[in-house]
Amino acid sequence: MKGLLLKDFLSLKNYIRTILIVLIAYALFSFFGNNISMLMVMFALFSAMLPVTTFFYDEQAKWDKYALSHSVERRTVVLSKYVFALLILVVGELIALGVVSILGIIKPEMALTGSELLSLAAVGVFYAGYLNAILIPLIHRYGTEKARMMMIMILFLPAILIFIFKDSFSALLDPAVLTKTIIGLGIGIIAAIAISINISIRIYARKEF
Repeated sequence: MKGLLLKDFLSLKNYIRTILIVLIAYALFSFFGNNISMLMVMFALFSAMLPVTTFFYDEQAKWDKYALSHSVERRTVVLSKYVFALLILVVGELIALGVVSILGIIKPEMALTGSELLSLAAVGVFYAGYLNAILIPLIHRYGTEKARMMMIMILFLPAILIFIFKDSFSALLDPAVLTKTIIGLGIGIIAAIAISINISIRIYARKEF
């Protein structure tokens, strides 16, 4: 497992630099636009995209065929992608928390309260978890090219639902019910990821390389 995770991190070495430049630019845009509230969600979104990129590199290098020829268990290959996605998300959210806090200190009028930070982090984790739970099985089934075409719908569906039910969504982020919301989201994401892992393992077990 450690070797698989290291492989994914190393494969993204150059790509991460590009992502960091984009995120820095977005942070500066948010800072001068006096709105840093969506930074944590954006960091989570980019964190969810990185595991997808590792699949693309694996396909280009025909890595799966090579790995399986060296007795790497298929279940381990599948689980490594989910662990990698989790690690990237945690790192991304911690960086976002640091950036948002620093920008809030520099410009106090933009500073977010503890409950606001917590709610935005919860939204970011839910969004990234939702994307990974759906995208990873799709990529295992159809490959990165076909899955990327589906990705656009998957990316914008939560935003559309939030817009349609914005009043209900705002109520869920109210400090009075925030803890219950986070617990509910947490249970939902854990269940979705568990189902996603099971589906991915079954697809990968039957896949020919």
